[in-house]
Amino acid sequence: MTEEPSAVVIPTVDLNEVAKQFTENHKNVTRRVVLCAGTGCVAGGALDVHREFLVQIERAGLPVAAELQHEKSTEPNTHYVSKSGCQGFCQMGPLVGIEPDGILYTKVKVEDVEEIVQKTLVEGKVVERLLYVDPNTGQMCLGPKEIPFYRQQQRTVLAACGHIDPGATSVSISVTAGTRRPCKSGPK
Repeated sequence: MTEEPSAVVIPTVDLNEVAKQFTENHKNVTRRVVLCAGTGCVAGGALDVHREFLVQIERAGLPVAAELQHEKSTEPNTHYVSKSGCQGFCQMGPLVGIEPDGILYTKVKVEDVEEIVQKTLVEGKVVERLLYVDPNTGQMCLGPKEIPFYRQQQRTVLAACGHIDPGATSVSISVTAGTRRPCKSGPK
């Protein structure tokens, strides 16, 4: 006689509650450091840069979080260090965005992280040598709003790509909280 396999019980999660808690935790974030984790940037050392940001921010005595989990609350003035999907500007990677400042640093190496933490996160200044310079005009561009590559784009389907961490479920749930609809199944 063969035994029937026991049913697997999958716990349910209230996605609206996850989104609400993520939003609450995000209120304590002073700045978000976003590292592009697309293939090109990862090949250029982005994951090492990510780890170094966590080390240097903590060393500077600033509250830091590598994840904003819906189960845990964050300290006030937290610096959230996250990854994003491909930001599309691969030839300039690894890319590091500083939000809400609108800064995009290019070709960032592990050796640059201590300076970025001190100058930008502690002192509120820009590390100009890491900004993109438009080769046509010679203009130094602070961030995507000034970079011709990004200004010429209107992202619709992939609007959140480069902003959300594809590995952080709570971020995706929070971003899509207002767009979920119940699925209809069965014969029509």
